[in-house]
Amino acid sequence: MRYLVVLNEGVDGKTPTPQTAVAWATAVKTMGAYPVTIDTTNQVYKQTFWDGSARPGKCALAPDMTILKCYLGANDTPGLDAIKAHAAAHPNGT
Repeated sequence: MRYLVVLNEGVDGKTPTPQTAVAWATAVKTMGAYPVTIDTTNQVYKQTFWDGSARPGKCALAPDMTILKCYLGANDTPGLDAIKAHAAAHPNGT
């Protein structure tokens, strides 16, 4: 499975910076495991259902960046299940 994290805000609720991405990756020990990027113009955020009322808001994406599932909270099971189902239905990665 491939992962990509896109941050649309920092822990202070402000626009993220490159330092925000490094701090997040360091805090959750993902440095180098997968990319952590920032969305300073909220282009990814605008494509999701998330209204900012609960955190964290997360979406699982297909390799072509199609949104498979959006969900709230720390439990990643809904997202991982969506990724697994998509992978099973598209064994060649298409």
